[in-house]
Amino acid sequence: MTPVDDFRARLLAAIASEGWRGSRAEVEDRTGIDISKLSNWARDPNHWRQGPTLAYMHQIANALGVSPRWLIMGEGGMER
Repeated sequence: MTPVDDFRARLLAAIASEGWRGSRAEVEDRTGIDISKLSNWARDPNHWRQGPTLAYMHQIANALGVSPRWLIMGEGGMER
């Protein structure tokens, strides 16, 4: 598993644990990030190279209620 896959797996796990099945507008509102960016980062590893900055990753972690360190690096537990 590559670091990209690890991030992707953590992002998808965090979204699933939050039970997000809402509308695109809800996801955008909660993260403050355009849904197309989130979708690209979750779906296409090639977008990783142009992908989320640390600021975006912190926004995502805060919106999902997970540890930024876990989301970004895979270290520690998922919970804050």
